Amino acid sequence: MSFDLSVIPNKNILLAVTGGIAVYKSAILVRRLKDAGFQVRVVMTEGAQAFITPLT
Repeated sequence: MSFDLSVIPNKNILLAVTGGIAVYKSAILVRRLKDAGFQVRVVMTEGAQAFITPLT
């Protein structure tokens, strides 16, 4: 599935990540959003940090 992200006027995203196995997919999502030109900020709970580090 493909989306035309160029039509989105404001390219700032805040992603909140909680503890769960899906936190691994959030790193992939952030990378793809950044590659598409978005500014991404991530906030993580302590539970999320138990799965991946903030540096990831």
